[in-house]
Formats: sequence, structure tokens, C-alpha cells
Amino acid sequence: MLWLGLGKPGAVAPGFCSIWLCPQEFSDQRTNALLQQTAGGKSPKAVAELKRAVVLEPASAYRWANLGEAFFHTGDSQSADYAFQHAVAAGPKNPAILLRAANFYFSVGDPSKMLTFLSSILRDPGAIEYYAPVFLTYTRAGLPVRQILGTGIPEARLPAQAFLRYLIEGNDVQGAIETWKWISLKKLYDDTLIGEYLEFLIRNKQAEQAAQTWAALNANVMPAYRRTNWVYNGGFETDPRPAPLDWHIEGSAEVQAERVGEAAHDGRWALQLAFNGTENVSYRGVGQQTVLGPGRWHVQAFIKTDGITTDQGVGLRIGDVESEALTGTRDWTKVEATFSIAPGATEAVKLEIVRDASRKFDNKISGTAWIDSIEITPIR
Repeated sequence: MLWLGLGKPGAVAPGFCSIWLCPQEFSDQRTNALLQQTAGGKSPKAVAELKRAVVLEPASAYRWANLGEAFFHTGDSQSADYAFQHAVAAGPKNPAILLRAANFYFSVGDPSKMLTFLSSILRDPGAIEYYAPVFLTYTRAGLPVRQILGTGIPEARLPAQAFLRYLIEGNDVQGAIETWKWISLKKLYDDTLIGEYLEFLIRNKQAEQAAQTWAALNANVMPAYRRTNWVYNGGFETDPRPAPLDWHIEGSAEVQAERVGEAAHDGRWALQLAFNGTENVSYRGVGQQTVLGPGRWHVQAFIKTDGITTDQGVGLRIGDVESEALTGTRDWTKVEATFSIAPGATEAVKLEIVRDASRKFDNKISGTAWIDSIEITPIR
């Protein structure tokens, strides 16, 4: 069944029509009724009326598309093809007409013309509302993703990213991976899309694929990542981006969390946590996911503290393992822990900088901590 999508022929022609030959003869309601008559098969009177509508408004792309659908419904595909060619000629940039033409050529088994018309819609940044029907038509057609990318998706950020998000929403893992490779090759991505794609892969148990993608994207800025250090940006030297394999840094009313440049253990930057002393904070505001294979691993960081009160200080947590948590005032001190990933497993594990709530009466934490040089390495 074709999409009807009648639309309105335009303001000038109906006004002309109402003055002269056909007062409201071919309203949307009547045209739709005529098309419904043809949908059941042969209906020569309805087809004749739709032909007359074309005669009255030969420049209307909608009238030609209506006639094309009527011919198709009654089994005359050759005449339908003729009518749709005229419809596209009359409205070459009209997404509604292009979509109706594409659906006709999909129905008659002509994917080449279908792709041509649908890709024309995607080239129009003002036709975003039509992107979903375009992608749905691709899905209904059952075309390989490679063919769709070859001629059906323009090499532009807006349609390329929209198509990948459509595949993500449909949970099409292999289609999304193939589309990402194409997008990556054409450099049509941005930080937001990267984050969405990585989250999708991790959610679908493709953690290793996510890590390899992230490493490839950042090979120039973080060459040590997944070679000598399985923590990304362990020195906080770059601003975090919205991706699960980068740092998420979030403060609260009780904790100010930020990158600072004046107190690094190594390089120029470190993370600073400043506690204001008003609450017994259980803090989990800084973390990233890291993808680790089976075996034993070692995690470490350097922490510096200034006046951290209470018995519960600042440390690392990965999975269910925690390092020593530092309190008081201390110069840069290494904290560390070892942990294991089960045989046969590759996991996206959450690494966090934490402060656990205290169970003591004097439990409101104040003071400042700096964290830097975080590493995860395999134990050989």
C-alpha cells in the first residue's frame, strides 16, 4: 500500500478553481475518497475524475501524484510511472511528492529510483520531519545498509547522524556499526553522536567495539590509552566530553568538583574536590567506564589532601573494590588496589572517585582533595 500523504495543492490554484470551473470539486476530502475507491482495484469513474483534476491543474504536483497512485491501485503501473514523473517534475524539491514517488517505485520493485528520490529528501535540511518516513521506507525495502549508505544517505552531517540514530533506536547493532564506520571515514560525527554510539554499543554488550572505537578516535591525543593505561585521560589534561569512556565530573551542593591547573602531580591539570563541611556526603560524582578483559588488574592514583575531616576520606572505587581513602593533610600519595575480571569476560567497569558516608557522630566532611595520574594496568 502506498502512502497517501495528500497535502494541499496550494493557495493560488484552489482560489482560481473556486472562481471558475470547479468550486471545491477536488478538496482533500473528495480526492481522498476517490483514491479510496481506486484502492480496491478497478474504478474507472474515480480514475477519470482524478484525470480531470490534472486537466484543471496541470502544474500541480499533488494532482499528478494522486493520479499516479490511482493508476497504481488499478494495476496500470506504466501510466502510474508517467504520472509520477510529472509529479516530481512539478515539485522537484517537495518532500511530500518525493516520498510518494519513492513509495511507488518501492512498490513496483525499482530500488534505484526509490533511493534517488529519498536521498533528495535527505539533502534538504528543512525536511527533517520526513527523515523518519524515509528511513522507515529503507527498512521496509530490506536493502543492505551498504547499499543505503552508497546512494541513499547524502554525505552530510544532518542526514548521516539521523540515520545512525534511527538504527540505534531500532537496536540494529550490525547496521549501526557499519554506518558508524562510514560516518567515521567521512568525518561526519560530533562529540554528542560519539557518546550516543558508545553508550549504544556498551548497552548491547559490544564493549570491546566501543573501546576500540574510542581509542581510534583519540589515538593522537591519548596514544597510551589501552596500550599502557586503560584509563582514558587519567591526568585530566583535556576537558571531558559527553562519552561513557571519558570522565563524567559532577559536583553537588556540598562538593565542588572541577579540573584545576595549579596543583598537578603530573602534567598541568588535576581534579579538585572541595567539601564545604555541611553534610555527611556519600559522593560518587566523578567516574568513567573502562573496558577490561579477563585477568588480574591494578588500579592506582595519586591524591593530595588539605584538611579533609572525618574518618572517611577520598579514594578510588572500581567495581566492588576500593583503595585506601585519604584524610587530613597529605602531600601527593599513591593509593592503589588490585581486582579481577572473570575468565572469558570483557566488561565495561565503572571507575569512580569516591567518598563514603561516615557512621560517626562527627561526620560532616570539609577540606580539599586533588586527584591525578590515575592508571589501570594488567598484572602480567
